[in-house]
Amino acid sequence: MATQDTVTQLRAAIRKVLATLRPELAAEVRAVLRRDDDYATVGKPPCDWDDPSAREALVDALVRDAHAALAVLDGHELAGKAAEAAALLALVAGQDVAAGTDGIFRIVRGVAKDRTISTVDPEARHGHCDDDVLVVVTARV
Repeated sequence: MATQDTVTQLRAAIRKVLATLRPELAAEVRAVLRRDDDYATVGKPPCDWDDPSAREALVDALVRDAHAALAVLDGHELAGKAAEAAALLALVAGQDVAAGTDGIFRIVRGVAKDRTISTVDPEARHGHCDDDVLVVVTARV
């Protein structure tokens, strides 16, 4: 399900940012996060995945936390893993979601060209189907 993949990526990217920042800056970022989530554990957060409004609220909250984190980092000079994590968060928070006319962030239909599919290996790419045969691309590009 696309929602779960996007949720996992957003949450993992926020967790990675928090883990790579110096403690003082990580505390500033944590102070602006509004979801009831410490972003310390791996995986999907609890959600009623069968309820479209619950999924929508979760996506919106994660995107808002991502944007809030990036706003704190704006203007800070980041290097190494922290810079990479912030760049990945910016990418993930913008590639599959968009705000509707009502201001709610939702997953967009379709797949972005060169979409990042993994926060663990940002160079990984999707597989594709040819004549009902799944071709999985596991090599890094």
